[in-house]
Amino acid sequence: MTQHLKEEATAEWLDQPFNPNSADGWDRVNCGHHGLLKHLLVHEAGHAVAAARLNIEFLDVSIAPPGNRTEMGGGLLGGSLKLTRFENGWAVDCIDEAYEMFMMGVVAERKMLRHQLEDGYLQDVDRFLRAGNYLDGMPLEEFQLLRQRVMATVDENWPQTERDIRALIRVFAAQFTASGAKSMDGLTIPLLLTSAEVHSILDIDRPLQ
Repeated sequence: MTQHLKEEATAEWLDQPFNPNSADGWDRVNCGHHGLLKHLLVHEAGHAVAAARLNIEFLDVSIAPPGNRTEMGGGLLGGSLKLTRFENGWAVDCIDEAYEMFMMGVVAERKMLRHQLEDGYLQDVDRFLRAGNYLDGMPLEEFQLLRQRVMATVDENWPQTERDIRALIRVFAAQFTASGAKSMDGLTIPLLLTSAEVHSILDIDRPLQ
């Protein structure tokens, strides 16, 4: 068991640097507790920050305890941004914003942890394709331009985005510590922030319903 597994997931722990070259168990294969928790916190906070900043309506963002099924999957541990609109094709008129929101989870993992979990990425790609009504045959060249536009915007705004992600992670970390659990195995209720809480933490006005 690595040292970080023995410690509570405090805000200070979550701010410790991630070394992708060390065998410290922070990947999915070697760690089903705090390592995976850190990935999910970064990933789901990335989605929530993007949704709030882009005025995409959502109900809440959460990390479920081990064994609980979520919208995003039902393995040992899962996370979810619960959107208000989820039917196929809801994003055809805001495809740039949808792509940024769905991809921000894995982008945040890459930028902050220098590592990503493949299954979360694949699920986000599938949800994006469904939200865009499978892009209705968008040519590859057009999709590449979409990605270039969005990634350029993400890079330009990244300093503020990272601060926002860390702000949400600190609140999640406080919830985790307050639960008294020493690892995710001991957690019995989800870590959860409502849309109103996310907007308040980030000082962003909520979109009109």
